[in-house]
Amino acid sequence: MAFRVQIRRDTLINWDTNDPVLLDGEFGYVTDTGEFKIGNGIDPFSSLGYSVIGITGPTGSIGETGGTGNSGPTGEIGPTGSQGVVGVTGPTGPQGDIGPTGPQGNIGPTGPQGNIGPTGTSSYKVYSALITQTSTNAPTVTILENTLGYIPSLTRSLTGIYSIGVTSSSLNFSYFINNNNTNENVIMRMSTSFNLGTYSFSIITKNSGSNTDSLLNNTPIEIRIYN
Repeated sequence: MAFRVQIRRDTLINWDTNDPVLLDGEFGYVTDTGEFKIGNGIDPFSSLGYSVIGITGPTGSIGETGGTGNSGPTGEIGPTGSQGVVGVTGPTGPQGDIGPTGPQGNIGPTGPQGNIGPTGTSSYKVYSALITQTSTNAPTVTILENTLGYIPSLTRSLTGIYSIGVTSSSLNFSYFINNNNTNENVIMRMSTSFNLGTYSFSIITKNSGSNTDSLLNNTPIEIRIYN
Protein backbone atom coordinates (compact mmCIF):
# COMPACT_ATOMS: atom_id res chain seq x y z
CA MET A 1 0.00 0.00 0.00
CA ALA A 2 1.07 3.65 -0.55
CA PHE A 3 2.34 5.87 2.36
CA ARG A 4 1.54 9.52 2.87
CA VAL A 5 4.18 11.79 4.33
CA GLN A 6 3.21 15.13 5.95
CA ILE A 7 5.74 17.77 6.96
CA ARG A 8 5.46 19.85 10.11
CA ARG A 9 3.30 22.97 9.49
CA ASP A 10 1.63 25.88 11.26
CA THR A 11 0.75 29.55 10.87
CA LEU A 12 3.51 32.16 11.16
CA ILE A 13 2.16 33.60 14.42
CA ASN A 14 2.13 30.14 16.01
CA TRP A 15 5.68 29.44 14.79
CA ASP A 16 6.87 32.78 16.28
CA THR A 17 4.95 32.25 19.51
CA ASN A 18 6.10 28.69 20.19
CA ASP A 19 9.52 29.03 18.42
CA PRO A 20 10.38 25.27 18.51
CA VAL A 21 13.77 23.71 17.59
CA LEU A 22 13.35 21.63 14.40
CA LEU A 23 15.27 18.36 14.13
CA ASP A 24 18.19 18.23 11.76
CA GLY A 25 16.65 18.08 8.24
CA GLU A 26 13.10 18.54 9.57
CA PHE A 27 10.82 20.80 7.50
CA GLY A 28 8.78 23.60 9.06
CA TYR A 29 6.16 24.90 6.67
CA VAL A 30 4.37 28.25 7.17
CA THR A 31 0.86 27.69 5.97
CA ASP A 32 -0.21 31.33 5.56
CA THR A 33 2.94 32.51 3.65
CA GLY A 34 3.90 29.37 1.69
CA GLU A 35 7.51 29.53 3.00
CA PHE A 36 9.41 26.90 4.92
CA LYS A 37 12.53 26.39 6.99
CA ILE A 38 14.72 23.29 7.48
CA GLY A 39 15.93 22.62 11.01
CA ASN A 40 19.50 21.90 12.14
CA GLY A 41 18.62 20.41 15.53
CA ILE A 42 20.14 23.42 17.39
CA ASP A 43 18.61 26.80 16.52
CA PRO A 44 14.96 27.68 17.23
CA PHE A 45 12.61 28.40 14.36
CA SER A 46 12.98 32.17 14.57
CA SER A 47 16.78 31.93 14.07
CA LEU A 48 16.60 29.77 10.92
CA GLY A 49 16.52 31.26 7.44
CA TYR A 50 13.79 30.51 4.97
CA SER A 51 14.66 28.04 2.20
CA VAL A 52 14.35 29.36 -1.37
CA ILE A 53 12.21 27.37 -3.83
CA GLY A 54 12.77 28.59 -7.37
CA ILE A 55 12.13 32.04 -8.64
CA THR A 56 9.36 34.01 -7.03
CA GLY A 57 6.60 34.79 -9.45
CA PRO A 58 5.15 38.24 -10.04
CA THR A 59 3.02 39.74 -7.34
CA GLY A 60 -0.63 39.44 -8.02
CA SER A 61 -3.01 42.37 -7.93
CA ILE A 62 -4.25 43.54 -4.61
CA GLY A 63 -7.68 42.33 -3.82
CA GLU A 64 -10.50 44.49 -2.57
CA THR A 65 -10.21 45.71 0.95
CA GLY A 66 -12.63 43.93 3.20
CA GLY A 67 -15.04 45.81 5.40
CA THR A 68 -14.04 46.82 8.87
CA GLY A 69 -15.32 44.43 11.43
CA ASN A 70 -17.16 45.51 14.55
CA SER A 71 -14.96 46.56 17.43
CA GLY A 72 -14.96 44.14 20.29
CA PRO A 73 -15.97 45.28 23.80
CA THR A 74 -13.39 47.24 25.79
CA GLY A 75 -11.81 45.13 28.44
CA GLU A 76 -12.00 46.10 32.11
CA ILE A 77 -9.22 48.25 33.53
CA GLY A 78 -7.06 46.25 35.86
CA PRO A 79 -6.40 47.31 39.46
CA THR A 80 -3.79 50.00 40.10
CA GLY A 81 -0.50 48.61 41.25
CA SER A 82 1.02 49.55 44.60
CA GLN A 83 3.15 52.70 44.77
CA GLY A 84 6.83 52.19 44.41
CA VAL A 85 9.40 53.13 47.04
CA VAL A 86 9.94 56.89 47.33
CA GLY A 87 13.42 57.84 46.25
CA VAL A 88 15.92 59.87 48.26
CA THR A 89 15.10 63.58 48.50
CA GLY A 90 17.40 65.68 46.35
CA PRO A 91 19.40 68.65 47.70
CA THR A 92 17.51 71.85 48.53
CA GLY A 93 17.65 74.46 45.78
CA PRO A 94 18.74 78.07 46.35
CA GLN A 95 16.31 80.36 48.19
CA GLY A 96 14.16 82.53 45.95
CA ASP A 97 13.83 86.28 46.19
CA ILE A 98 11.92 87.62 49.19
CA GLY A 99 8.48 88.84 48.20
CA PRO A 100 7.12 92.30 49.03
CA THR A 101 6.11 93.02 52.63
CA GLY A 102 2.42 92.58 53.26
CA PRO A 103 0.21 95.31 54.74
CA GLN A 104 0.60 96.10 58.42
CA GLY A 105 -1.86 94.35 60.69
CA ASN A 106 -4.25 96.09 63.03
CA ILE A 107 -2.69 97.74 66.07
CA GLY A 108 -3.45 95.78 69.20
CA PRO A 109 -5.16 97.31 72.24
CA THR A 110 -3.14 99.61 74.47
CA GLY A 111 -1.87 97.93 77.60
CA PRO A 112 -2.77 99.20 81.08
CA GLN A 113 -0.93 102.25 82.36
CA GLY A 114 1.81 101.51 84.83
CA ASN A 115 1.81 102.79 88.37
CA ILE A 116 2.74 106.43 88.86
CA GLY A 117 6.04 106.77 90.66
CA PRO A 118 6.41 108.81 93.83
CA THR A 119 6.60 112.56 93.49
CA GLY A 120 10.06 113.97 94.08
CA THR A 121 10.68 116.42 96.89
CA SER A 122 10.79 120.04 95.75
CA SER A 123 13.54 122.34 97.01
CA TYR A 124 10.98 125.07 97.77
CA LYS A 125 7.37 125.76 98.71
CA VAL A 126 5.28 127.92 96.41
CA TYR A 127 2.22 130.18 96.55
CA SER A 128 0.87 131.14 93.09
CA ALA A 129 -2.36 133.09 92.53
CA LEU A 130 -4.28 135.62 90.42
CA ILE A 131 -5.13 138.88 92.26
CA THR A 132 -8.09 141.21 91.56
CA GLN A 133 -8.97 144.39 93.51
CA THR A 134 -11.91 146.78 93.06
CA SER A 135 -12.83 150.10 94.75
CA THR A 136 -11.52 150.13 98.35
CA ASN A 137 -12.12 146.41 98.92
CA ALA A 138 -9.48 143.92 99.97
CA PRO A 139 -8.00 142.00 97.04
CA THR A 140 -9.55 138.66 96.02
CA VAL A 141 -7.39 135.77 94.86
CA THR A 142 -7.74 132.71 92.63
CA ILE A 143 -5.14 130.23 93.90
CA LEU A 144 -3.26 128.39 91.14
CA GLU A 145 -0.84 126.46 93.38
CA ASN A 146 -0.21 126.44 97.13
CA THR A 147 2.27 124.09 98.86
CA LEU A 148 2.79 126.29 101.93
CA GLY A 149 0.39 124.27 104.04
CA TYR A 150 -1.80 127.32 104.80
CA ILE A 151 -3.52 130.18 102.92
CA PRO A 152 -1.71 133.53 103.27
CA SER A 153 -3.86 136.53 104.20
CA LEU A 154 -4.19 139.40 101.67
CA THR A 155 -5.39 142.83 102.91
CA ARG A 156 -5.65 146.44 101.70
CA SER A 157 -3.42 148.66 103.83
CA LEU A 158 -3.83 152.03 102.09
CA THR A 159 -4.83 153.37 98.68
CA GLY A 160 -2.88 151.31 96.15
CA ILE A 161 -0.97 149.39 98.85
CA TYR A 162 -1.82 145.77 99.69
CA SER A 163 -0.14 143.36 102.12
CA ILE A 164 0.34 139.58 101.99
CA GLY A 165 1.90 137.66 104.89
CA VAL A 166 3.83 134.36 104.87
CA THR A 167 5.58 132.26 107.51
CA SER A 168 9.16 131.01 107.11
CA SER A 169 12.14 130.01 109.26
CA SER A 170 14.52 132.02 107.06
CA LEU A 171 14.66 135.00 104.69
CA ASN A 172 15.37 132.77 101.66
CA PHE A 173 12.59 134.06 99.35
CA SER A 174 11.89 134.55 95.67
CA TYR A 175 8.88 136.57 94.49
CA PHE A 176 7.46 138.28 91.42
CA ILE A 177 4.32 140.02 90.16
CA ASN A 178 3.39 140.31 86.49
CA ASN A 179 2.07 143.68 85.27
CA ASN A 180 -0.22 142.65 82.43
CA ASN A 181 -1.63 146.16 81.72
CA THR A 182 0.68 148.62 79.97
CA ASN A 183 -0.90 151.70 81.61
CA GLU A 184 -0.23 150.37 85.11
CA ASN A 185 2.80 150.46 87.31
CA VAL A 186 2.48 147.45 89.64
CA ILE A 187 5.43 146.54 91.88
CA MET A 188 6.01 144.03 94.67
CA ARG A 189 8.59 144.28 97.41
CA MET A 190 9.55 142.72 100.73
CA SER A 191 8.25 144.82 103.64
CA THR A 192 10.49 145.79 106.53
CA SER A 193 7.97 144.61 109.11
CA PHE A 194 8.44 141.03 110.23
CA ASN A 195 8.16 139.30 113.58
CA LEU A 196 9.01 135.75 114.76
CA GLY A 197 9.14 134.16 111.27
CA THR A 198 6.14 136.05 109.86
CA TYR A 199 7.06 138.20 106.87
CA SER A 200 5.04 140.68 104.80
CA PHE A 201 5.17 141.54 101.10
CA SER A 202 3.72 144.78 99.76
CA ILE A 203 1.97 145.13 96.40
CA ILE A 204 1.90 148.76 95.24
CA THR A 205 -0.15 150.05 92.30
CA LYS A 206 0.61 153.48 90.85
CA ASN A 207 -0.80 155.45 87.96
CA SER A 208 0.79 158.76 86.86
CA GLY A 209 2.97 158.67 89.97
CA SER A 210 0.13 158.38 92.49
CA ASN A 211 -1.06 155.27 94.36
CA THR A 212 -4.35 154.11 92.86
CA ASP A 213 -6.77 151.31 93.68
CA SER A 214 -8.53 149.00 91.19
CA LEU A 215 -5.46 148.36 89.01
CA LEU A 216 -5.17 144.63 89.87
CA ASN A 217 -7.16 142.48 87.43
CA ASN A 218 -6.24 138.79 87.44
CA THR A 219 -2.64 139.89 88.01
CA PRO A 220 -0.33 136.86 88.54
CA ILE A 221 1.74 136.68 91.75
CA GLU A 222 4.16 133.98 92.93
CA ILE A 223 6.16 133.64 96.17
CA ARG A 224 8.73 130.84 96.66
CA ILE A 225 10.15 129.96 100.07
CA TYR A 226 13.29 127.82 99.69
CA ASN A 227 14.22 125.08 102.14
